[in-house]
Amino acid sequence: MAAGLLHHLAPGRYIALSAGITPASRGNPLVIRVMDEMGIDISDHEPGSLSALLDQRFDRIILLTDEVPPLLPPAGEVIYVPLSDPAVLLGEEEEQLAALRSLRDAIAVWIRGNLL
Repeated sequence: MAAGLLHHLAPGRYIALSAGITPASRGNPLVIRVMDEMGIDISDHEPGSLSALLDQRFDRIILLTDEVPPLLPPAGEVIYVPLSDPAVLLGEEEEQLAALRSLRDAIAVWIRGNLL
């Protein structure tokens, strides 16, 4: 979600990779749906694993989670933005969609205020 938003809001300004502490086996269809509402197609996104990136170096790692990962790749700067993981949402579909929209919008606000 965050990488898709960053690419949409700042096209060509950043190289953004998306990786989870515990990545899903495939993209969440509800996340795909709320991103599509903004005209952002992430349907071909393959969730990645943070542990698969440990041998790479990054200028900046932005962690959009309230979890602290056990290991991080080396980076010049690490920024923690404590947001709840959308993969753990429970409830009826409309409740999940509302929570995902709220999360999407919070990430977009953070990007606009901190990266643009």
